[in-house]
Amino acid sequence: MDRKTVMSAKNGCRLAAGGFAAGVLNGIFGSGGGVLIVFLLRRMGKKLDVETEDVYSNVPAAVLPMALASAAVY
Repeated sequence: MDRKTVMSAKNGCRLAAGGFAAGVLNGIFGSGGGVLIVFLLRRMGKKLDVETEDVYSNVPAAVLPMALASAAVY
């Protein structure tokens, strides 16, 4: 990749808020945070010039820890 992506403070706060919301959703329902993460990353990916394939390839890395934590608590 030769493009340079600059993350603004506003976008960073949006991503952090989305991650928090996904964690809360996952904590309440035991699953479902991944749907929110896909939506958030696709939406932010358009602004940050991130390919859709990159978004979908990163989702398991975000969903798996939440699912494991939910399974351990359950």
